[in-house]
Amino acid sequence: MDILTISPCSPVPTALAVLIFALFSRDLAPRVRRHAIRDHVSSVHKWCTIGQLRRRVTVALVLVTACRGTAPSPPVPDDRPLLALSPASFAGSLSVQQRVHVERDGRVVDFDAVLEVSPDMVTLVALGFGTRLFTLRYDGTTLDEARSPMLPRDVRGSDILSDMQLSLWPAAAVRARLPAGWSLREAPNARTLLKGSDEITNITYDAMPRWTGQVTLQNLQFGYRLVIKTVPERK
Repeated sequence: MDILTISPCSPVPTALAVLIFALFSRDLAPRVRRHAIRDHVSSVHKWCTIGQLRRRVTVALVLVTACRGTAPSPPVPDDRPLLALSPASFAGSLSVQQRVHVERDGRVVDFDAVLEVSPDMVTLVALGFGTRLFTLRYDGTTLDEARSPMLPRDVRGSDILSDMQLSLWPAAAVRARLPAGWSLREAPNARTLLKGSDEITNITYDAMPRWTGQVTLQNLQFGYRLVIKTVPERK
């Protein structure tokens, strides 16, 4: 199986399908504050030393083996609905720094992100290894992606947007966009995405509003777990 191809002249990886958010190993992802993320989002390293290139190759291999790209046998069909809800349907504005923790098959990945929501735009910036990994901007019609060349091409912005909106958007807005046969069950500090009577995704919250504390998303279909913690603003 051709998992990754990188040449010295063109460090652009190719990969099989890769789970959202699984971007950098815990040992490589720096803990950065919000202003550090903003300082870096305008710059992506274009050149690297041989040592840095080797580390990037290692990181890219972690991405492939740790996440959704590791295809089960037999393959699990990905028939989940992809949400693309309008920014206005969030019914408010939001600006938070988050730390994202990903687990799959005993592997762990951590990275930092800034999420901003306004009535006109959703923006998500992810940073790891001192590099902007991706920036997503969605205006309700078009999803624009700015990506690091080291990010596997099959890390899909549409997947990232969908899981984020499934976790944070109002339940009524999510239900309105689910296809026939799918439903969303909600409790005071939890929600579950179902296909028929089968649970596909479980989400729990340790605080309300949902984005103010820790969000834990467990995908039962593909066997991954996300823990997203909002970093409190410094007074």
